[in-house]
Amino acid sequence: MDEIEPQPDVDERLADLRRRRVEAADVLAETLLDIYLRGRQAKRAGKPWPPYEPLPPPMPDPPKPPPKRARPGLVRKYRASALPARRLERYRQLDPDGILVAEST
Repeated sequence: MDEIEPQPDVDERLADLRRRRVEAADVLAETLLDIYLRGRQAKRAGKPWPPYEPLPPPMPDPPKPPPKRARPGLVRKYRASALPARRLERYRQLDPDGILVAEST
């Protein structure tokens, strides 16, 4: 028969989580203390804190691709008089309140 793998002990897992939490808290405490001490030192020296670093210049916009040209024969332009007649014949007549009075098809 297949043997069941023993699961890690719950106490070991909790101890590992606590250890990692304490380690993260130590790193955070050291970082915050370092920031505080550097700010205090700069204040005593009369320097601004945090030190000003100018931003790098913005990157230029990438070049735009040339506009696409349509192949001849695919583009058809209509004059107003050349529109299909049925489009010109359809209309709806509404009164000032927006109620349909007459419709032509």
